[in-house]
Amino acid sequence: MNEDRIFIDTNVFISVFNLDSTFFKQASNLINMLDTKNKIGIVTPYVINEAHYFFLRKHGQEIAFRLCKDILKMKRIALIDLELISTDVIDILSLAKKYNLKTFDSYHAYYCKKLGIKKIATFDSDFKKIKWLKVVGS
Repeated sequence: MNEDRIFIDTNVFISVFNLDSTFFKQASNLINMLDTKNKIGIVTPYVINEAHYFFLRKHGQEIAFRLCKDILKMKRIALIDLELISTDVIDILSLAKKYNLKTFDSYHAYYCKKLGIKKIATFDSDFKKIKWLKVVGS
């Protein structure tokens, strides 16, 4: 059921693995909420790519690998991918232009729209501009 699914933005995972993050407690609560409220956290290869790149730059290859593997093994996290065609990518780039989003954020928004996901857990206020998404976490 779509109401049980919440898209999890990369910044939630970055914050949950960083005790010094301003958003550590909120990120931890969001991840714990998946279990307590019987929700499924949706991630895509783009979320894992962003997280891996961040962790790689900050901690190196070994830790980046381990942390991304930990994300994928989290209880109540599901990886979903779509087979995109050129018209999908044009729609994604149109979202970036319309809402002034970073490229990965426009991919995240597009996945939500395409999958019928109405909530996104994020600390990025740019998603508040998108009509079909309710921001959870910021």
